[in-house]
Amino acid sequence: MTEPERDTTGRWSFALHALTSSGRGTLGTVLVTVLLATGLLLAGCASLPSKEYRGGLFIHRNPNYSFRVPTGWRPATTADYESFEFNKHALQALTSQRRAEYVRQAAAEVNKYDSVLISSRGSWMQADHAVNQGVHYASGYQLNAQQRDVIWQRIATALTSAAPPTDKPRLALVSMDVVDYGSTTVLKMKHRSEVQRGSMLWTTVGLFSPSNVVTISHVGRPDDPDDGISGLEEIVRSFRFE
Repeated sequence: MTEPERDTTGRWSFALHALTSSGRGTLGTVLVTVLLATGLLLAGCASLPSKEYRGGLFIHRNPNYSFRVPTGWRPATTADYESFEFNKHALQALTSQRRAEYVRQAAAEVNKYDSVLISSRGSWMQADHAVNQGVHYASGYQLNAQQRDVIWQRIATALTSAAPPTDKPRLALVSMDVVDYGSTTVLKMKHRSEVQRGSMLWTTVGLFSPSNVVTISHVGRPDDPDDGISGLEEIVRSFRFE
């Protein structure tokens, strides 16, 4: 049995620190990557964050940010773990005992993110945060091929290292660009991950404040990788650092 979902989704937040190391339109260094990762770990030693869903919004404190829960999505609970479409095939292959054990272990991981949302058709979105060490992308900035390659190699290395020994992903970058959503500028990336549970297409955006970076990641259904992808854009357009 593979390790819980945190090993294939939650590790993404760590890997994104490699992506954010190319701030201000220049190539970052490994030191910046380490500092960002360390900042996330140290954040757990500070005052604990709080979060709530209210009036159609997800509201997070420490750091302070909010976004509107998009149409067709709702907050997920641990009871929803078996309802995510990308889990169903893997769970069906397990005995009832191993299935129950897997669900107990993996469902608890839902609570380790700032937010997890489930779509009406079983797609997944997650929000998470880390400390920002001065990363900023100006509106209209264009990554060159060398920058994409360096950033992607760091991300791929981090994701592969974090994966369980029996389920190392086969990774492929689909796209990576700086994108404007109105007045909000984000770093947006798509990559494909081939793991035991199947092929998963990840779409991730990074939103930056002077102090923090928040990542929003989407995974659709195996038969429809873009299911609910418009919800990701809804979140970005409604997102606010406060």
